[in-house]
Amino acid sequence: STSYISHNYISRHHLSDSDVSEAGDIYTGQYLRVLKNYTWGFTVKAHSDNTCHISFRSLPGSTNVRELAVNMKIGGGHDRAAGGILNSTDPKKAIEEIKKFLRQHKPLVS
Repeated sequence: STSYISHNYISRHHLSDSDVSEAGDIYTGQYLRVLKNYTWGFTVKAHSDNTCHISFRSLPGSTNVRELAVNMKIGGGHDRAAGGILNSTDPKKAIEEIKKFLRQHKPLVS
């Protein structure tokens, strides 16, 4: 499960990086973990510095998202909550980069 907030949406609604981070954190904390039939996921938040901030979350017994972020060399965190930064200006491209990595590297389960 993935989601993102586009640069276009951010510009159109005059959102600050803080607004985008808060929205992403609310989505990640309140919604992402309760999706039925999905044990892990991530959000992608475009920032004004032309990076995309990634927030990974997972349930026990599923993907170790800390290992995923570390193995991608984008960040780190905890086994169930991790994150990182991609040098990408387009959230869709960031999602594709993560998917490409996942096709080539099976994530660890813990």
